[in-house]
Amino acid sequence: MTAQPGKSRNARLLIPLIAALSFVAGYMAGGLSGPFFAVRQVAGGEAQPAKDALWRLNEVLGYLTAHAINPLSADSLASEAIHHWMRGLDPYSAYLSPKERRAAEDRLTGTYFGLGLGYELRRDSMVVISLTQGGPAEMAGIHEGDRLLAAGPVGSTLKDMIAPAVKQVLTERMDSIWRLRLFRPIGRQILELTCTATRLPLPGIGPALLLEPGLAYLRIREFSELTDRQFLSAMDSLFATGSQEKDLILDLRDNPGGLLESSIKIINQLIPEAGKVMLTTVSGRGKRTVFKTSGRSFFRIRRLVVLVNEKTASAAEILAGALKDLDRGTLIGRPTFGKGLIQHAFPLSDGGLLKLSTSRCYTPSGRQIQLPLTGEQSGTAQGRIHPNIAVPLSSWDTFPAWQDARLLLSGFARTNKPVGAARQAALRAMRTGAEHPLLEDFLRQCGLPLASSQFVGKQLALACAQNWLGGSEALKMALEEDPIMRAARLFLSEKSTTE
Repeated sequence: MTAQPGKSRNARLLIPLIAALSFVAGYMAGGLSGPFFAVRQVAGGEAQPAKDALWRLNEVLGYLTAHAINPLSADSLASEAIHHWMRGLDPYSAYLSPKERRAAEDRLTGTYFGLGLGYELRRDSMVVISLTQGGPAEMAGIHEGDRLLAAGPVGSTLKDMIAPAVKQVLTERMDSIWRLRLFRPIGRQILELTCTATRLPLPGIGPALLLEPGLAYLRIREFSELTDRQFLSAMDSLFATGSQEKDLILDLRDNPGGLLESSIKIINQLIPEAGKVMLTTVSGRGKRTVFKTSGRSFFRIRRLVVLVNEKTASAAEILAGALKDLDRGTLIGRPTFGKGLIQHAFPLSDGGLLKLSTSRCYTPSGRQIQLPLTGEQSGTAQGRIHPNIAVPLSSWDTFPAWQDARLLLSGFARTNKPVGAARQAALRAMRTGAEHPLLEDFLRQCGLPLASSQFVGKQLALACAQNWLGGSEALKMALEEDPIMRAARLFLSEKSTTE
């Protein structure tokens, strides 16, 4: 928007903020988030905001820019006001800067530009929680559990590599080479590494394998534009081998969600009947949208088991809820995250984006997926998807020291590789919790009690198998030790006996 002749300088400066307020006041629809999913981008239409509110805002900001002791710019005021409005709506509505928008859109297309590491804040430090296999971070020698202390472009001094800049550098800078400073708990080392960023694929699907004749396993990691096609390709390979009719274990654990369309397409492949309600959305203005199955399923799936946990969110919850309510699948695991709001994306003229939650999601039986928001009353049937068969966390899973130690398993295994027969002997000993120097060393360095040796030994054996052996052999070993997977296989075997 351009200013008209005769307008004052203050008025011209305030135009972007007034336009933003007009836009928010008039929005009707909206899409993206993490745990996230989106429907489509919607262009803003003509807004009809309340004139009194706009003039009051205009007056106040005019005085601020003209008379405040500290210099104020319309741009900073606009950004601060927009972020404040978004925070007052719900946890998933937000303003994205142009750089943040590009990163979010990249993720939904199935690729992103970066180092191939996932991180989270723990006690005010950024901890690496995952690595992309073969990605720059892994190739540079970064381990899960490393704590990122500082980051900056190559050539920067340690003085420039301040801790608060780590997140900004990793999420916004497009420099191809980064210098990272990190702390490694195992060995208590301070390390400096150089990583070259690149464009990486997001693994929406995988692994997929036949556990035994007639039983397939498939994991969906998240829902991007590519996930439904990857799903069809994986299912083609699984169902082309042996019997054309198989049981399927679908793993949705730790799936943060993604594109709603992708989830809907996969539901259509899992429910063969046409015309079944799989999802109902209700907008803030009461508009109902009903999604029904197409009846065009390509695969002969006999019995379906779905694995869920507390990190199954958003579009993954929609899939799990539909399968449960339509009696198409048996859910096994733990209650899901409870994110059942749809966001629409409104592109802005500055290249940024408004993500606005515009609708709530309801399963076929009418249950709301979203947990109550702040200030809302909770209902007995509101929030999360609950499994048919619950598998609680073990006491060691919730042990505080284990929450940090579990991230160190892979890095420890990578740097401690026996050779020859000693490798298999170490795996056998650790899987049974028997005494072994590697297990004892890991317990000591992580400050874990000897009483945890049986539980930790199995987890360390799995991490070692993954790093030492790799491939389907290590994966099958991991699935054999997985309590939720064991419950799923027991359920299927008991079902076979009764049929």
